[in-house]
Amino acid sequence: MNSSEIIKLIAINYQQRLHDINISVDEGSCLFLLGPNGSGKSTLLSLLAGHSPACQGAYSLAGRRVADYPISELALQRAWLPQASPPPFAIPVYQFIALGLHPLGINLEDEQACLVINQLLTRLDIAKLVTRNCDQLSGGEWQRVLIARTVVQVSPKLNPQSVLCLLDEPLTGLDLKHQIEVLQILKEFSLQGITVIASIHDLNLALNHASEVLLLNSGRVVGQGDANDVLTVGTIKQVYDVDTELLAVNGRQFIVSAALSRSV
Repeated sequence: MNSSEIIKLIAINYQQRLHDINISVDEGSCLFLLGPNGSGKSTLLSLLAGHSPACQGAYSLAGRRVADYPISELALQRAWLPQASPPPFAIPVYQFIALGLHPLGINLEDEQACLVINQLLTRLDIAKLVTRNCDQLSGGEWQRVLIARTVVQVSPKLNPQSVLCLLDEPLTGLDLKHQIEVLQILKEFSLQGITVIASIHDLNLALNHASEVLLLNSGRVVGQGDANDVLTVGTIKQVYDVDTELLAVNGRQFIVSAALSRSV
């Protein structure tokens, strides 16, 4: 393993959903996972979280086979946010977020833990929700609560063993302000050495916020690397069957529909 390599997948095949996946991801990367619906993004994230032990091939995390991790140790290494589902039961927001502390063996009597949670409440604009039950929230509010619980688990301030934060469509249901704040939190985590892998659908956000992207189609890797190199007009046409153009605005690239750009 390279000194900076945190994830290594070799010849991964899984249930006709993933085919011959060979990738490596470095420590501190902020990688956005892209691809059409049904391309294998959620399946790959689940596998990276350690939830697909029957896959063929080899997967190592921090130089060790994931299959060799006890579940309690794996929970210290990584956190995983699956696609949002309804709250399973009525639980106050603050207590739900604090569930992210459980794998760390600490609770709300820990002052640093309370400080980290309170900072997230402010940044994710959910402090006003702490006395409500999770089943009383809107979709966007619930998504931000789920994100808070996830990042608490791998907060470098609380968990020095954390290396990986996996998020499946974390921006779903969020307005622009909250999308930007979540992206900023994830970027800060990556700068602190936590590898962040998140699936999203907005290619322009990938162009301007990811350190690298991984593009999937039909369970296969189309490309991995700098977003400007992977998200070419030709590749977007190949994967999404959409004609696009790349526009430069103040030194930044943006993808627009070719049909829309010709109609204005």
